[in-house]
Amino acid sequence: MKKNLIALAVAAGIAAPMAASADATIYGVVDMELASMNNGDKSGLYIMSRNTRIGFKGKEDLGMGGTSAIWQIESDMDSGTNNIGGTWAGRNTFVGLTGGWGTVLAGKHDTPYKMIGRKVDMFGHHLGDFRSVAGIGDVRTDNTIAYVMPTISGVGLALAYITPDSIEGQDAVGGGTVEENGAGYSANLSWTGMGIYVAGAIQHQDGTWFNGQGSLGGDGANDGADQWRLAFKWAPSWGLKITALYQEAKEKFDGFDDEKTTSYGAGIGYTFAGKHTIKAQYYQGEFDDGGDTKPKATLTAIGYDFAMSKKTTLYAEYAMIDNKDGADVALYSNTVPAATDDTDGSAKNPSGLGVGIKVKF
Repeated sequence: MKKNLIALAVAAGIAAPMAASADATIYGVVDMELASMNNGDKSGLYIMSRNTRIGFKGKEDLGMGGTSAIWQIESDMDSGTNNIGGTWAGRNTFVGLTGGWGTVLAGKHDTPYKMIGRKVDMFGHHLGDFRSVAGIGDVRTDNTIAYVMPTISGVGLALAYITPDSIEGQDAVGGGTVEENGAGYSANLSWTGMGIYVAGAIQHQDGTWFNGQGSLGGDGANDGADQWRLAFKWAPSWGLKITALYQEAKEKFDGFDDEKTTSYGAGIGYTFAGKHTIKAQYYQGEFDDGGDTKPKATLTAIGYDFAMSKKTTLYAEYAMIDNKDGADVALYSNTVPAATDDTDGSAKNPSGLGVGIKVKF
């Protein structure tokens, strides 16, 4: 198993869709996009499928005061990026117990820290995904045990412990692959009510670790890392949606200065006539390693979704990155790396225009 696991939105995202039997339920998403990508030097057409996946899940009533056993195996269905595409059980895969007392899981899952960010991203998994500039710590961890409290008066809590053998990834200083070099924990606290979602999360990992999604700085840390974030969403019943996120991440390096990344931004969307959604979001990230300059990058994204049915959506989107002071940020998942400006060594500004179709099953 390559990354890690946890479950925090499991109470809503897992228990609800499962059938009350031991039989397996098959579910998934097929999401294909044709995009014209420009890295600042040249452009080209690409077919991308970063969100296509298939899963199997089940639930069995154990006859013990409402307690049930649950399980899930989820895999990407594309060669993809981030070394997870096409890997059997490469996504959220776990076994656990659930009941009126909450849910306990063991296996691989998005961390509680990551999950609150996924709730407020207007362009999740697509070109405008805010993780281009605000993705440090958005990880899916192996060998993790998690507890998700049942929601009480709108209050939710998720806790996860990442065992020491979970950390595996790139050594940011020495190169190569490292593993079994540090434990970690992740937690979030949320409140939902009156169309409002507010959440905060913290996350810590010891030793060498891989930072997961996009970063303004290096690829990880070899002496531990800490992150915290706040997320907000307001979605009244008349179609408006406003989201925001602020986060700070500190990566620690043995023998080197700590590296700090601060990211923040907001999004807005409006759904009308039941089928049409227009949306936009803007995010900025700033990287500080103690040097004279602080690389910065901003993400701007606009999009349109047309809901053909409850399960099928056509969409169009445009997104661009503005790199400054030596930042080298590409659009989500680094599909097309930013070109280098030979005059000062900083990165040029990549952009993408795409149309796609997403079908859930």
